[in-house]
Amino acid sequence: VLHCTGHIHVYDTNSNQSQCGYKKPPMTCLVLICEPIPHPSNIEIPLDSKTFLSRHSLDMKFSYCDERITELMGYEPEELLGRSIYEYYHALDSDHLTKTHHD
Repeated sequence: VLHCTGHIHVYDTNSNQSQCGYKKPPMTCLVLICEPIPHPSNIEIPLDSKTFLSRHSLDMKFSYCDERITELMGYEPEELLGRSIYEYYHALDSDHLTKTHHD
């Protein structure tokens, strides 16, 4: 079980160039820091409004995600199932992610 905190970061491309007459949309990424926590056998304490539950396989692919993810992050749970959490981290966070895996 991981406790993840983070935010959505939007990078404006500041590009006046367009492709086929359309301006490039801003680049959006999800920035998370996740820490392992003991898995509760039964969650009896209500989760706060900024918390969602998800389960992952060993390769960190979502196997379950509750519906609160939609309000918090804008994704439908079905969109995430079978996809790896690593598809959602930003390249600038790779050093922190590597350190987290080695500690």
